[in-house]
Amino acid sequence: MSEKKEASPLRRKLIPSADAKKAAGLTSGAIRRLFTSVRSDREESFTEAQERLGWTEDDIAGFEAYRKKETVIYAVLTAVAFLFACSAPYSQNPLSHFVTSLAVMLMIGTRWLVAHFRLTQIRQRALFSFAEYLGILFPFLAESVKEIGAGLDEKSTDGTVKKAEDVNNVVDLSKNHS
Repeated sequence: MSEKKEASPLRRKLIPSADAKKAAGLTSGAIRRLFTSVRSDREESFTEAQERLGWTEDDIAGFEAYRKKETVIYAVLTAVAFLFACSAPYSQNPLSHFVTSLAVMLMIGTRWLVAHFRLTQIRQRALFSFAEYLGILFPFLAESVKEIGAGLDEKSTDGTVKKAEDVNNVVDLSKNHS
């Protein structure tokens, strides 16, 4: 007859509890999702999302005004970081100065790209993927983005094939882009 001994306090500290194991599972799942191209099961239009969230036209106009200001601020900060990077040769430690300025410029530039993506979605009243947005922002990449999107749509994690026609429903933002 074996009796189960209760774990020592030190052992309980060293071995993760159920909560820690759950958190570790959530974290590893989130990291795994970063490197896979799995989209949400929810496919909806801008109008459907607006109705689901209960947004009015005034709310959307407010979001648009906020995103416009955010985009301008990030663009100005990116330009300032670029000017700092250009002044690196005049610094006491030019390499460190340049690398730091470049890192800041890239971080702020990334925030500008995200803010502009959301602003474009609001202006166009359309929900499209970031890949489609890049194809719209850089027209010379549009065909490549469509081909890559079609390839990703054919590969699915649950074994079903998604519609490749959705890739062709790209909104031309150059028409109403201001």
